[in-house]
Amino acid sequence: MSSKRGRSRRTRRLSWATLVGLAGVTLLGATGCDTVARISFSERRFNNVQPVSFGAAGGQCEGLTQGGEIGFVLMANDNTPIKPEEAISQGIVNLDRNSVTFNDGAVYSTPDRVCGSADECPDGFLCGVGQEGAQDFGNRCYITSTVSAASDPEFVGQDQASHAFGVLVSRAGSWRGFLPSEVADLYRVANEMTGGEYPVIATSDTPPRGGRATDGNNRRYSALSGLVSNWGDISTLVRESGRESVFGLWTYGGSSGTIFSHVNATTGGDLWTGSIPGVDSAMRDMTSETISEGNRNFLYGAILTVLDQGFTDTRVADFESRTLVVLTDSPDAFQSTSNSAQSVITRANELGVAIMLVHVDPALDNNLLRDDFIYYQGKPTCASDDECRNYETCRQPQFFRTPNSPADSVQYPSDTEATYCMPTRDENGRIGPVAEFQEIACSTGGTYSYVPAAEIPLMRNALEHLPAYVEAGWTVDVSLGATDTDVLFPGEAFRLQSTMSVDVGSTNDTFNFAPKGSVSGASGIDPSAADTRATFFTAE
Repeated sequence: MSSKRGRSRRTRRLSWATLVGLAGVTLLGATGCDTVARISFSERRFNNVQPVSFGAAGGQCEGLTQGGEIGFVLMANDNTPIKPEEAISQGIVNLDRNSVTFNDGAVYSTPDRVCGSADECPDGFLCGVGQEGAQDFGNRCYITSTVSAASDPEFVGQDQASHAFGVLVSRAGSWRGFLPSEVADLYRVANEMTGGEYPVIATSDTPPRGGRATDGNNRRYSALSGLVSNWGDISTLVRESGRESVFGLWTYGGSSGTIFSHVNATTGGDLWTGSIPGVDSAMRDMTSETISEGNRNFLYGAILTVLDQGFTDTRVADFESRTLVVLTDSPDAFQSTSNSAQSVITRANELGVAIMLVHVDPALDNNLLRDDFIYYQGKPTCASDDECRNYETCRQPQFFRTPNSPADSVQYPSDTEATYCMPTRDENGRIGPVAEFQEIACSTGGTYSYVPAAEIPLMRNALEHLPAYVEAGWTVDVSLGATDTDVLFPGEAFRLQSTMSVDVGSTNDTFNFAPKGSVSGASGIDPSAADTRATFFTAE
């Protein structure tokens, strides 16, 4: 989701680049470098539209009520983003409501499960293949919906500011299929006694398992290379205009807010680098197997630590554009009062940092997953789902005991009658979209991307154009007919299928939000490998 905090409509003017472009020649020079020839603006063409976010219009972070807002970038054939009033595709960029159109589509319910009939769907939903050609995706619960542009596109790029662009990557053991070690060592037992004892369901399970690994082959690092490449292109443009662009890279793991700066490790003390070779060195350091993984996802604590370490650094004290991209595979594992979503929002806004959350949530084997007692220890009990987050249900946790303990004993939970708000996965092992992530993104002026498969093309699709969006992003309000009905239950997550079409000058491009969407290079192995449906939440 994207809000307009810290962003405003670009003042309409003919820039130096536009004037040169009208003459059909551009020679741009980078600071400290010889002047290099670039493609002339008369030959520059609109190449593709790339959406990066979808959420409530006007920064209403509670969710959609009547329509939404799509954030997107327009990329040219020279891999640079397109801005207002530039000369391109044999014309001047001046988008209006008629420049962006949508095909009517469908809204899917979550959890996103295969259905056999409408009886298995929420009231008012159909069961079927919402997109032609997506039969292998299976029948899903959906309703048809009108979709249309409801405003002129607005330029929200920060193309007058210097950029501090940080990236924070989780190194939790869940990526490779580890359970938290204290949980893996236990025996899982039935939640009910049989014959005076709690039967053992599973013994200790310490090795990594491919069936519960969110990304056992480190494909996320390959996907991140697309973001790094895009940052390099954007940073060159920024420097050529007399501004600065710096990059920071951190990882974290474990049960504390310990973070590791890979720029610091490769520069000998700096947290930010402004050079492409410097970023490449930090990326190589990040992929080193010598850096240990953590037991759990201490997500919010790590974000807060990076905010306080990286964005209070004197190197970026005067930078107006501040962004932190966060790549995670799960919600925060601790949910403490001091390290909460609201704490992240408060601190990010104090420092003027937009949070861009990319949430990778592939299919997993539920039989290999376990409840973590750390999640509920010290938390209040619950009486209904109304007390829980959108990805939780109020239920008993799984029961565990230590090896060699009496057969009638349970160590976790200590109160075998208590119910807590616990994460609940769908039949494919997915948590689903997380409302807190959307709220963090919206409240800080960032974006939230839900990625339902750990495939390189799909993850790259979510990550690659984020630097370009910071520099030259656009938004357009979207009218969604389904929000005028009473079938979209408040507070729930939904996914939108439609086709977005954009005209720039004499050139058109489309992006398909769909189960089989616009993802270059997607394989046919995972049915969700090209799932680009936009994710949104409805307001209470």
